[in-house]
Amino acid sequence: MKIARIILIVFFIFGITASTLGCGAESDQAENTESQVVTVQRGDLIVDITAAGNLALSRTEDLAFDIFYEEAAVEEGDTVEEGQLLATLDTEEWDEELSALEDQVATAERNLLQAEINLSNAEIALDEAQNIYTWPEIKVAEADVDDAEAFLEYVLEKGLSGATLIYAQARLDAAEAVLDAMIFDYDTEQVAV
Repeated sequence: MKIARIILIVFFIFGITASTLGCGAESDQAENTESQVVTVQRGDLIVDITAAGNLALSRTEDLAFDIFYEEAAVEEGDTVEEGQLLATLDTEEWDEELSALEDQVATAERNLLQAEINLSNAEIALDEAQNIYTWPEIKVAEADVDDAEAFLEYVLEKGLSGATLIYAQARLDAAEAVLDAMIFDYDTEQVAV
């Protein structure tokens, strides 16, 4: 709407200027011209522009990936349409990298499966071990070993008789044997767990 007003004003000024210049140059003929009175009306000014030519891009872009194209389907300056194939890419390098990554995923999945199997076996072994001896029973056996060691040290410090010393040593050996039996009385696989 603003553009139409500006164009209308420009035509109006152009008309007045032309009239003024025309009146000043030939004053004798001014008396012979007819005057017209015209009412100015508001309306839309329509201007159609048609042209033919080639489209030239103001900027170009490089491809966003480092890969060579195998075959160009069009040449520079060719007319193309939307969806038309422009080039065929050489994806051999990407295919090799994808294959290597797929192999790594398969290896990781196998390692995960093996770890899950190992965890399951360890949980079974732990359940079996806990069924043989409970944690408090092992703690009691450790406390018995500590008491027997303390008693043996007491006997040695006081220099008590040989029978008391033999008893203290036998008590320590028995307490250690019970604890060892609780801890190491499993088959080799359970001990490894």
